[in-house]
Amino acid sequence: MANLQHGKEFHCYLTRREGFEEHLLLWNLLVDMYARSGKIVVARKLFNLMSKKDAVTYTSLIAGYGIQAEMWATLLRAGKIHRNTEIGEWAAEKLLELRPDNPGYYLLIANMYADARRWNKLAKVRTVMRDFRVRKSPGCAWVDTGSGFSPFLVSDTFSGQTNDIYCLLGGLNRQMKDTGHLTTEDSSSEEELCEGLL
Repeated sequence: MANLQHGKEFHCYLTRREGFEEHLLLWNLLVDMYARSGKIVVARKLFNLMSKKDAVTYTSLIAGYGIQAEMWATLLRAGKIHRNTEIGEWAAEKLLELRPDNPGYYLLIANMYADARRWNKLAKVRTVMRDFRVRKSPGCAWVDTGSGFSPFLVSDTFSGQTNDIYCLLGGLNRQMKDTGHLTTEDSSSEEELCEGLL
């Protein structure tokens, strides 16, 4: 915060004096300083006012947004872990302002409300997800089929190697269960699906 205060004073100095308009290095430093200090809106306004921009200008702003897309998500996770929905909701609001199209953030928020047993709030998040058609992309793994690698999505039943893959997963699950690394409930779905496909 001390650096931010010095940066603001320096910014005022530059704007009140003539001759600094063409010094791109100085303006890039200010954009970077505001972005890294969490003042991304100020950094963006300054960016928009600059008549000249270079790769450093764009990189500073992009990095600032990245620090934010991560800082707010971390704060949301902390609110979930410590069951502090007040902080979690505040972080969620900021996250959705920055990236309203990111399905992962909605899932973080929904999980926070589920852990806190705030069922009304959870229902509202799910309604928003449905209304805006927000969906998380299914998990995907690349499976070595012997003749190359093929993508395999969660709950995929349309792949040409589905039968072989589910039977292989069922066998792996049985081995993990036998060694005590998996419960009976966890292993049942793949084994049943394998039997159904055969």
